[in-house]
Amino acid sequence: MVGEQPEAGPRPAKRPRTNEYPTASSDSASLIADEAQGRGVDSSAIQADTDNPSAEEGEPVAGACIQGVVNIFPEYLSDAIRRDGVGDKRRAAVTISFPGKPFGVVACIMTLAVRPNKVDRLAHLLFGAHLETEGQNREVVLESGCRILVLPKVVIQGCRTATISKVFGPVIAEAIAAAPYRKQEVLDGVSATRCVTMTIYSDERGAEISLSLGLKEGSRIDEMLQ
Repeated sequence: MVGEQPEAGPRPAKRPRTNEYPTASSDSASLIADEAQGRGVDSSAIQADTDNPSAEEGEPVAGACIQGVVNIFPEYLSDAIRRDGVGDKRRAAVTISFPGKPFGVVACIMTLAVRPNKVDRLAHLLFGAHLETEGQNREVVLESGCRILVLPKVVIQGCRTATISKVFGPVIAEAIAAAPYRKQEVLDGVSATRCVTMTIYSDERGAEISLSLGLKEGSRIDEMLQ
C-alpha cells in the first residue's frame, strides 16, 4: 500500500550476561582499589564518576560482536582476542563489567582474553617483558634479567600512555584516560598506569588483559560491541 511504512526487522539480541566475573577483572579491580587506598585516594571525591544508575552492577556482559572489535581495536590487537563459538554464534572473548560502589575508583572494567600465541608479543609491547616457555613452564623475563615464574599465573601492571594508544587504538586510549583512577594518577605525576593489567597463565588459557575505563566511555564501547 502506498505510503505504508515497512515493518521493522528484529532487534539484535543483547549480549549475554553472566553471574561470574573473569578472574582478571576481579583481580584488576581489587588491585587498583587497594593501591588507591594505600595512596590515600578519597574514593568519595570521585564517586560521581563511578555512580552508574543505568548499569547492572555485578552482571558482566560476556562476548562481543567481532565486527565491533575490528572497528575499535587496531588489527594486531583485534586478531589477538580469542574467538568463541561457531557459526552465527561466534563471538570475541571480551567481557565488560561495571563493579559499582565496592570499587569506588573503578568505574568500568573491560577484559580481553588473549590467544596463547599472541601473549609473548603483547607482554613485550605493553610492559617491555619477555616470556620464555619450555614445556609447561613459563617465565617472565624483565629487561634487567630478573625472572618471574608463572605459577600458576602472574599479574603485570604499569603501561605508558603512548603504548596504550599504539596497541589499543584511540577509542580505548580515550576511555582509559577518562578512568577515575587514571585521573588521580595524572594528578600524582604517574606515567605508567595501573589501569592496564595483564594476567598471564601457565597453562593453555594464555592471558587476559584488563582495562580500567571511564564510565561513560565504557558504556559507549559496550554499545559498540553489541
